[in-house]
Amino acid sequence: MKKGIKHNNWEPETYELFREGHECWACSRNTIDCGHHIFGRGDREGCEKSPFNFAPMCNFRCHLPRHGYWCSNQGKQLLFKKTLDYLAKISYTLNERDGEFLEKYKVEINSLKLKL
Repeated sequence: MKKGIKHNNWEPETYELFREGHECWACSRNTIDCGHHIFGRGDREGCEKSPFNFAPMCNFRCHLPRHGYWCSNQGKQLLFKKTLDYLAKISYTLNERDGEFLEKYKVEINSLKLKL
């Protein structure tokens, strides 16, 4: 992979999955235009493109200005809880990639005091 090319971009289906909710996890407006990787993009292509790692946001209003906060434990906790609640609400069915993601990040998820 070339240096500088972003990896673990989500599939179009993931964007559509969250567009149904039409809500920015930060400001609750229906102006989402990006997704934030809650637990980062990872070192190489892999499970970080799971919907469990997706937080819909308004890029210039909410995502970029507060990116440092979203990467903090408090920010991750808030975003991941909203993502979990949303995926449960729409009865999302886990796939193999989701299982890999949840296994890879289970220690960090547990440290945030969140229950799956």
